[in-house]
Amino acid sequence: MRRFLFFLLLFTPFLLAAQTATVSGTVRDDEGRALPDVSVAVVGEGAGTTTGSNGGYSLEVPAGRPIVLRFAYPGADPVERSLELKAGEKMNVEVMIRSTTVGP
Repeated sequence: MRRFLFFLLLFTPFLLAAQTATVSGTVRDDEGRALPDVSVAVVGEGAGTTTGSNGGYSLEVPAGRPIVLRFAYPGADPVERSLELKAGEKMNVEVMIRSTTVGP
């Protein structure tokens, strides 16, 4: 019994950590330019990040259930992507955001 408890305590952190997946990719505008500072968030969760200067992002998300990623940028309509990933899975999600602002 002690041996069982020892292994249970030893491997519990690994089991808990395996309940996430990783989503990464690049966000671009409708002309193909990388967009920095785009908000990337899991709808209904506290998880989120912003894109870097190259438009790239990486985010740990809950695994084993459907989630919605929301990409938001000032002057553009938000974009949402529905996903369901397995524990430990890595997925690349490329996104294009179209500007809604009208210029001169």
